[in-house]
Amino acid sequence: MHLTRMIAISLLSATMSFPKEKEKVQLPPTAPLPDRVLQARTVMVTSEADKLVYDQAYRRIQEWGRFQLTGDPERADVILIIRSGYGPRPPRWRDVLIPYPYPYPYPGWSYQDILSLIILDAKTKLELWSETQESWPALKRKNREKNTILAVDALIRSLRERMPAK
Repeated sequence: MHLTRMIAISLLSATMSFPKEKEKVQLPPTAPLPDRVLQARTVMVTSEADKLVYDQAYRRIQEWGRFQLTGDPERADVILIIRSGYGPRPPRWRDVLIPYPYPYPYPGWSYQDILSLIILDAKTKLELWSETQESWPALKRKNREKNTILAVDALIRSLRERMPAK
């Protein structure tokens, strides 16, 4: 009797704790870019990162064709800054299987490049919008370069996805 009651209570609590249907989580709609960014025609691309990051960002903006590129901040409507930073990242399963060779700030954590795309108003120098993207660490230089190029492409793609079609 006591065992039967325990089993019945366990089954009842299990069925009550797991919903029959998965609740669908709706993401909020993408926030629009500021009007100053949407109305911009000319941009100046500048970099606070290495040559590879700047070259890739400049090439992607040029291929996009949405903006006219200029080297003069006085003629630009907005300024696009590509910045490279360095920050800690939590461990991933890959780190357990293939240990990263650099010292960690604490067990399981390592460092990685973080790229940022920052858009400034050319007149007021106020930040209008920004986006960050991780660049996966790699041991080989070629793989680090490939990961950096992929991160820059992802930054430009996130900007393109927020811009309305012209």
